[in-house]
Amino acid sequence: MGRPAGRSAGRVGRGWSRCQTIDAFEPVVLKAMLGGAKAKPVSGGFFYQGTVSYGQLARSSKDPSAAVLRETLSGDSDRKIAWRLWTDGTGLPTRLMTTEATWWDSSTPVTHRTDTRYSEWGSHVVVLAPPADQVADETELSLDPFDLPEPKELLIRPSTS
Repeated sequence: MGRPAGRSAGRVGRGWSRCQTIDAFEPVVLKAMLGGAKAKPVSGGFFYQGTVSYGQLARSSKDPSAAVLRETLSGDSDRKIAWRLWTDGTGLPTRLMTTEATWWDSSTPVTHRTDTRYSEWGSHVVVLAPPADQVADETELSLDPFDLPEPKELLIRPSTS
């Protein structure tokens, strides 16, 4: 395939480009997450922390992420996400850390942590469309994470021992 850009017939959504379960770009989600959390002044802004359930995120969002929908629809909407949020002096997010306990398989617990940084709020951004020959339609893309092209060459570092 080798084309670095993708075209979607529908709304792609922000979920394609992030792993953060909590959508800091959706004000109603932040409001639900913050709930009764109290701001603690820190250098340059404020710090908040607490927990939010998948169900709370799903109910508050107009466009819940795939992870939120999956957990809510599977009956796990009470599962909690612990979060820490830093904002600048005006209240705009600068960092969001989330932690949640989950399972790799039926006997292996896993802690999933995501640390997202936000900056340059209000900056002018120009996004240029790539040349047409570098764009693939979503119907051409595989959703199989193991469907990767073979490498052109293998790079093996010589042993130093």
